[in-house]
Amino acid sequence: MSHFVTLVDFYMPEVEENLEETAHYKAQIAEAKEALAQSQGGNSFALRLILNQLQSKVNPLDRAAECEIGELMAPFCENTEDSEYLEFIDRTDDLKRDYERDTIDCIQLPDGTIVPEYDYRLCEKYRIKDGKVYQVKAGRLGHEKRTKKAKKMRALTNYPVKRFYLSLERYAEEHCGYTYDRECNAYVHVLLGKHADTGNVVRNQTAHAGDSAVLTSMYSAMRRS
Repeated sequence: MSHFVTLVDFYMPEVEENLEETAHYKAQIAEAKEALAQSQGGNSFALRLILNQLQSKVNPLDRAAECEIGELMAPFCENTEDSEYLEFIDRTDDLKRDYERDTIDCIQLPDGTIVPEYDYRLCEKYRIKDGKVYQVKAGRLGHEKRTKKAKKMRALTNYPVKRFYLSLERYAEEHCGYTYDRECNAYVHVLLGKHADTGNVVRNQTAHAGDSAVLTSMYSAMRRS
């Protein structure tokens, strides 16, 4: 992913401060700081990210500016779902061909479950090396090692995706990230393009006032964990 610095010229309307909204953000900042102090490094990166987002919303002028910029940058937002700003590319033929030929490296767990090597349950703990499963950081020195747990797992290199994903639909959506378009009767890959040069797509990192709910839910989830 590429990042670009973008100069945006916009008209700033007169801003009226919402005291209740400002107090809401200040309270969230206080809670995030407290959680960060108690995190002991566990969720510190995510908490700092959320704290920075919240701090950028305390000033009403900053909140208003973010909203104005967000509207201007909407055509370039990489996460947009607005069809006005998207191009749909038919990938059905490529998908069907790859489904028949593609392979992935998998690990068979002691209970017989087969998961991709990059599965979130394994990727930071185990890896396949020379056709065997190794624990990534074992012992006091944190070296790769064929531990007792690793020996109970079986490496399945070049495992056919057709055997892992039992349907083309699962392979398309879960592995490739494609979406099925009912109108076109095809699996499509979505790109920004109608109003933007796809070689210079700008990622929209602005946050709107409504994002506070998202930040709150992220923060609450980390507190529960």
